[in-house]
Amino acid sequence: MALIKPKEVTITSGVGEPVEKTFQIGRYPATQAIEMITRGAALLRDAIKGNPASAEQYAKSFQKLGNDMCKFIEVQMPSGEFTPLSSEHIINAHITDGDMFLMLMREVHDHNSNFMNTGRLFKTSRSLMEQAKAQITQTLSQFSGSLSPNDKPRSKTSGNSTTTKTRSTSTKPPSSPK
Repeated sequence: MALIKPKEVTITSGVGEPVEKTFQIGRYPATQAIEMITRGAALLRDAIKGNPASAEQYAKSFQKLGNDMCKFIEVQMPSGEFTPLSSEHIINAHITDGDMFLMLMREVHDHNSNFMNTGRLFKTSRSLMEQAKAQITQTLSQFSGSLSPNDKPRSKTSGNSTTTKTRSTSTKPPSSPK
């Protein structure tokens, strides 16, 4: 099957000795895109929940999704030609480790989904965090500026203690020792 809108990507494994591989990734056919993207989103949702009771099932589902994604991936051979990752044996022969596999899965996902693009989500979340930080800083600045000097809370380390001295106001003269 020919890839739809192929895109060439180079992945470098960071596990052990670095290995660099070049792949072509393709788009999902429209009828399969919804299923593939939804499966990926559901798996990520389950991972975020962190349900350890389903860890084995989660791993198997994630592996199945990765294997299904490989239908849309071709690896570049030493001759320069691209060969489909059509079986688990070929996948294991050309994808050197789990990190490389996950990076490749992310590339395929991002190539197929503008809506759930991990790069875009990261940029959006970083932008939202920066906006929130600016808003919080502005609000706290306004709040602290609106306090009068007498209203400001005292610091425990300021050195200004609030101890009070009491004086005896008795009218009786002190008794003298006999």
